[in-house]
Parts: sequence; C-alpha cells; structure tokens
Amino acid sequence: MSEQARRKTLDDLTQWANVDPTERPNLTALSPGELMQLADKDLIEVGAHTVTHPMLSALGATEQTAEIRQSKTDLEHVLGRPVTSFAYPYGSRTDYTEESVTAAQGAGFLRACANFPDIVRPDTDRFQLPRFLVRDWDGDEFERRLCDWLCT
Repeated sequence: MSEQARRKTLDDLTQWANVDPTERPNLTALSPGELMQLADKDLIEVGAHTVTHPMLSALGATEQTAEIRQSKTDLEHVLGRPVTSFAYPYGSRTDYTEESVTAAQGAGFLRACANFPDIVRPDTDRFQLPRFLVRDWDGDEFERRLCDWLCT
C-alpha cells in the first residue's frame, strides 16, 4: 500500500476498534540528537532507509526514487554530512527491484544492503550487499549464530 493508504487503513482500524493510537515507548525512532550522537562514533555508520518504509517493489520507479532520494536528503540535513549507504526496507529479493537499485545508485549512494543471508565476497554487487539478521540475543546465542553463519 502507499503511505497514504496505510495511514487511512490504520486510522479506520483504530476508529473501528475505539482505541487511542499511542506509540509504544520502546519502539520509537531515534531523535535527531540521538542520530547525531550515534553517527559521531567511528564504529557505526548511519545510512538511509527510505522515508516511509515501503516495500519498494510495490511502488513505481518514480515513487521509489522519491522515497530513496528524500531519505538521503533528510538524513544528510540532520547529520550535516554525506550519507553514502542505504538499506532496502524489508530487503528480501522480492522487496526491491532493479529500479530500486538504479534509484539508490542515482541518489549518490556508494552501497546498499539487502536482507538475505550470505557472505560479502570481492565480486558481490555493492548495491545488493547481503546481511544476516541479528536479533536481541544474549552473548551465547549470538556466538552460536555467528558460528552457524561463518564457520561452515
């Protein structure tokens, strides 16, 4: 759905259910100050991820380009520096298209992450970088998962 259609559907549902739509405090976006603080660290790179988090493959090329470009512009405005990395929302191979890749390249990103597991190799497409999904695991579980992914 488009962002406008999603918002209308959610508004209709909350009205039908007679509930107050409140944000969950543990699921809020970072504030501009928190983003700047995070980006100030050498270990972490803050990258763009679209404006409204749509499944890009459900949008036309023009809408994809607008989502991708605006997210870069907005984030660069907050951080006061160039943003060179992008991540496709959801990121499985069916969630973005060749137009998405072209839009990320055209927006001036140097790389883009997808969301399918694999190891980055010298010939990996830098606009379809794989990644492993990491949850809020304890240290033992994280170590086990790392070994599952990398020790084979």
